[in-house]
Amino acid sequence: LKDKLNFGVCVNVISSSSKMLLGNSDTKCLVCTGDPNEQLEGPEAVDFDIDALTKQLEADVNPHRIIVDCTNSDAVAEYYDKWMSLGINIISPGNLAGAGPLDRYHALQRAQRENSVEWQYESSVGSALPILSTLRDLVQTGDDVQLIRGSLSGVMAFVFNNMSEETTFSEAVRLAIAQDFAENDVRDDLSGLDARRKIVVLARELGLDVSLEDVEMESLVPDDIMEKEYTGSIQENYDAILEDLKSLDEPMMKRWK
Repeated sequence: LKDKLNFGVCVNVISSSSKMLLGNSDTKCLVCTGDPNEQLEGPEAVDFDIDALTKQLEADVNPHRIIVDCTNSDAVAEYYDKWMSLGINIISPGNLAGAGPLDRYHALQRAQRENSVEWQYESSVGSALPILSTLRDLVQTGDDVQLIRGSLSGVMAFVFNNMSEETTFSEAVRLAIAQDFAENDVRDDLSGLDARRKIVVLARELGLDVSLEDVEMESLVPDDIMEKEYTGSIQENYDAILEDLKSLDEPMMKRWK
């Protein structure tokens, strides 16, 4: 960006869910000398504090401030309104804010308009495909969108395309996880929750006041697995869920046939 567009980028804060690095008090810029994940494990990292992070960005006099939120955390989405009110632009691939409580969604839209900031969440539906921007262009140029049809779950599409006499349901899910298609909790994909969120995001782009409760779904995951608490790391939880999903291999194969 610096070479092609002739402007500089100052990284103010880098954060994980547990640690963060803040820029120095003068320039507010971080000096990134290597892998950010390794730096977050270093001695300069401090415990994650979203209020301290917000204060750091508020003190930054740069008129073009951006937060890139890759957490898909509802707790982080609760700060969007405050960040926008401070004139901070937000980019997020997650769909929790766009499909969250309707009152909060309307509040975020107002904050975006009143503070002339950007809230970009294109990849929350369709990954790298320009679905939301295309839909938005159609609406804003007066077109009447009558029907949206498609497969909104990359995981489900992958699983059912890869199931065969030799590949069971649980094995196909394992392959989807290995391809990094799945949410941190793959049950969000298999229960239809992630697809429901995407439907809500699309409907709201059309101006419809729709919530998750308005979208009917059929979960592929039985209640006992959905309600089970998995307390390990992401990979450990994946392994435990996959083990439990083996009980669905036979009934899912019957449905697949």
